[in-house]
Amino acid sequence: MDVIRKIEKFMEERGRMSQYRLSEQSGIAQSTLSSLFRRRSALSIATLEQICGALDLTLSQFFFDPETETRYPLTESQRRMVDKWAALTPEQQRILMELIEYMQKQNDEV
Repeated sequence: MDVIRKIEKFMEERGRMSQYRLSEQSGIAQSTLSSLFRRRSALSIATLEQICGALDLTLSQFFFDPETETRYPLTESQRRMVDKWAALTPEQQRILMELIEYMQKQNDEV
C-alpha cells in the first residue's frame, strides 16, 4: 500500500475525515494536501509527521503493518532515518529538514 492510500485509510477509519478537517487539524494548507492526494507534489517526512499528528499517530504507528507485524516496507536505511527522526526535538527536525531541502536544491541545480 502506498503512503497516500495509507493516509486515506486512516482518514476513513477516523469517521471519513475530510481533507478540510485534516488540513485544520494538521496545520497544512488544504491546497498542499490536495496536491499531495493528486500526487502532484512529493510528501516530506515533516509533512507526514504533521498528518500523523492530526490522525493521532506516531510515524512508527503509521508505518506498522499489522499483517506482517512489521513497519511499512522500508529499506533498512529508511527505517533508521524514521527512528532517528522521531527522537529529535522539533527544533532539530526543523534544522534537519532545512539541510535536506538545501541538499535537494543543490542536486536539482546539477
